[in-house]
Amino acid sequence: MTNPSLVAVETAQPIEPTPRVRERRDWRKDIAAALRTYRIASFLTQYELCNRLRCNRTTVKELELKGPLYGRLAFVEKLADGLGIPLHWLFEAPTAERVGTLFAARMLIEVRLAQIDKEEVLQLVSRMVVQKSLRKVV
Repeated sequence: MTNPSLVAVETAQPIEPTPRVRERRDWRKDIAAALRTYRIASFLTQYELCNRLRCNRTTVKELELKGPLYGRLAFVEKLADGLGIPLHWLFEAPTAERVGTLFAARMLIEVRLAQIDKEEVLQLVSRMVVQKSLRKVV
């Protein structure tokens, strides 16, 4: 006769990760994707962001690939400050509106630094938008 407790041990299935563990992996990937998107929209290289964060040169590269390895909120806040975005943007999927806002803000800064007339830039951007929309129609 077989002992029932031994049968249960022999037929045990591997334990699946709990939903909470899956969520942890997902938020890290979400932060990694958001970090890369917002860094590029801000015209920052990985090296420039590292300088802002005062961290090792490879840190941003690893963060963009894997997300934060440590669950410290203070570090994620430091990332948001380095990008000049609200903290909650890193925990949500990037939207076209947010990326456009960062891009437009950076463009205005560059225009101001280059001392270019804002009206000329607006006209140029308007022409580019019209040309791009015409290409889609044709």
